[in-house]
Amino acid sequence: MSTKERLHQLIDEMNDDQAAVLLMDLEEPRPPLTDQEHDAIVAARQELRAGQGISLEEAMKRLRAAG
Repeated sequence: MSTKERLHQLIDEMNDDQAAVLLMDLEEPRPPLTDQEHDAIVAARQELRAGQGISLEEAMKRLRAAG
């Protein structure tokens, strides 16, 4: 399967909200990540793979407590 065919398949599988976000990103690309942002994403993905993530509910609880 070519890259374009795979992309078409993924788009066909998206709901309208997901497609809207993708379209916004394509029309108005975000600025490049800083080295610090990139490193934070890499670390977060490693934590998730190691089973160290937290639930959405816990994250929301922590954000509410911090705000």
